Amino acid sequence: FFGGGNRNMLDVSFARNINPRWNVGIDFNTLRIRKTLNPAQRDDHMAVQNAYAFHTNYRSENGKYWLLGAFSRMKHTVNEIGGIIPPEVDPNSLYFT
Repeated sequence: FFGGGNRNMLDVSFARNINPRWNVGIDFNTLRIRKTLNPAQRDDHMAVQNAYAFHTNYRSENGKYWLLGAFSRMKHTVNEIGGIIPPEVDPNSLYFT
């Protein structure tokens, strides 16, 4: 879905029973947040996140034992835009430029 302020997010989940005792699934998530101050181009993002996960579970025939497994990865990057130099430190500095 698309949010206000040029933000968007995607969440996709899928799970499937291979047989009555074995299940597998995958999850995928993204975030894209555009710069608020002075974006240079259309896809000039302040924060970008990609994450995915695989999971499975298996139950023994008599139901006494369960095997659970999962693998996940997330990469979250934030593109810092620097800071503001107060005019007291540098009188030639302009805010938000």
